[in-house]
Amino acid sequence: MTTAEHTLRYRLPAGQDAAPLIASLRTAGFEARPDTVAGQSRVLITSGDGAGVDREAVRSVIEDSNRTSVFDGGGVRGPVQFEGEGGA
Repeated sequence: MTTAEHTLRYRLPAGQDAAPLIASLRTAGFEARPDTVAGQSRVLITSGDGAGVDREAVRSVIEDSNRTSVFDGGGVRGPVQFEGEGGA
C-alpha cells in the first residue's frame, strides 16, 4: 500500500549535502528544493504533475541516493523518515 501526500518534508541528517539528493529526486520525476526551518536543513518534495507524492517511491529514491556529498559518496546511515513519521 502506498501513501500519497502533496508535500513530503525530509530532514537531512547532519553533514548530508542536499544537492545530490535533490538531483536524484528530480531525475526520478519529483520536484524537490532545499528548505531550512529553525536551523534544520530539509528537502521539500512534491510531484512534478501536481498530484500527490508517493511516499514509498520517494523513500526508495532517497535510500538509493543518500550521500554525504558529491565528492566522497559516503552513505548516510539510518532509516529514511519524513516529518511526521516516528522520530522524525
